[in-house]
Amino acid sequence: MIILKEEINQLASEIFDLAKWKLIVVGSFALVGLGWGDIKPEDTTGLLLLYSVGYLCTYVDSLYYRRVSVIHVIAGYLRGYRDDDAETKELRDFEIAIGRIRINGVFFISNRWPQFVASLVFTMGLSVMGMIRYKQAADWLLVIPVTAVILIVSLFVSYGRNRRGLIAINKPDGGST
Repeated sequence: MIILKEEINQLASEIFDLAKWKLIVVGSFALVGLGWGDIKPEDTTGLLLLYSVGYLCTYVDSLYYRRVSVIHVIAGYLRGYRDDDAETKELRDFEIAIGRIRINGVFFISNRWPQFVASLVFTMGLSVMGMIRYKQAADWLLVIPVTAVILIVSLFVSYGRNRRGLIAINKPDGGST
């Protein structure tokens, strides 16, 4: 059980780091793409940098969803694990309590929505800012952020569907899916 607790702690730390690096890299792309730093890109280069932020967000989100999925698998294992030592019982009871909160529809904090919304805002917001900054009307380059938005939404929906299955593994009532 100690190994599983350490794994969860490591994953939680990685999730925090991913969120932090997402902000840092998106901010860097915005700074350079908008020409607000020492580097002044040509119009097309700056626009492409801003348009490509959505792909960066999709990549970071996929890493994030993978780590959260592993936590769901560990939690499901803990809910169904049957051992009588005090530490294991405490972990299992905690996971069962969290499972009941989720099943009963009580407000539950999830980072997946802020990740998703941030990716959409970064992608669409920086694309619009790029169009304004470079006085670029809608042209074929808009395919880049549009496909990025489609990828972000598809990844979010796919994770949401798979997440339900991961959460349902070894339900708190002792049954399993």
